Amino acid sequence: MPENKVFLRPKQISKRLNISKNLWLHWVRIGRAPAGIRLSPRVLVWDEEDIEAFIANAGKVEAKA
Repeated sequence: MPENKVFLRPKQISKRLNISKNLWLHWVRIGRAPAGIRLSPRVLVWDEEDIEAFIANAGKVEAKA
């Protein structure tokens, strides 16, 4: 049985990261965060697995800088 994908909106992601929604969207625009999936002109979502991987790797990226 295929697993159901969970998609997150910017507000949900910003709460997980404890940052503002605008900062999250800025990171996406500059390529620091993964690009989302555009469902319509006003709806942008991210696969929860991609966000979990981003969070897991965030410390590693910061340590290199």
